[in-house]
Amino acid sequence: MRKTCAKWHPRIEAAIRKAHSKATKEGTPFKLSMTALAKELSTSRPTLYKHEPFIEALLHRLKAERRRVDGQAAIDLLQDQLHRKDQKISELEARNAALMRDLQNIFDHIYGASVTAGELVEAVVRKRSNEDGRCVLCEAPVEGIPPRKNNVVKLSTKDST
Repeated sequence: MRKTCAKWHPRIEAAIRKAHSKATKEGTPFKLSMTALAKELSTSRPTLYKHEPFIEALLHRLKAERRRVDGQAAIDLLQDQLHRKDQKISELEARNAALMRDLQNIFDHIYGASVTAGELVEAVVRKRSNEDGRCVLCEAPVEGIPPRKNNVVKLSTKDST
């Protein structure tokens, strides 16, 4: 194993120091990623885990940390997704409420400008009742039904000039 350590330790140290100096130049805190280190050295993480005591000692000297998987990143991601979805739901609920108010206004205008069902049916009922001589609805004699008053004002030819 000594031959292996003699081969790998200088390479590992050089790669870690290079990544550390790059992070220092950029002004970002350095956290060692074993995946990135394995990619840099063209090896596998299990191979690097064999040299873990050396890596930990080097990180201690550099006052750096190793990136560890503890599930907190996944928790943070899920909390962020939950927060975004809650915001989207509240936006959609507000939009839905506005659309419902608009729909209510439209129905109010249609109802206010429309005729009643009695006015729609009255002409047909009067015509059939006059043909039969009795009211279609209550079977009363037609003579007893007074004509409906009309609210249309008749203009005479004298008034129009």
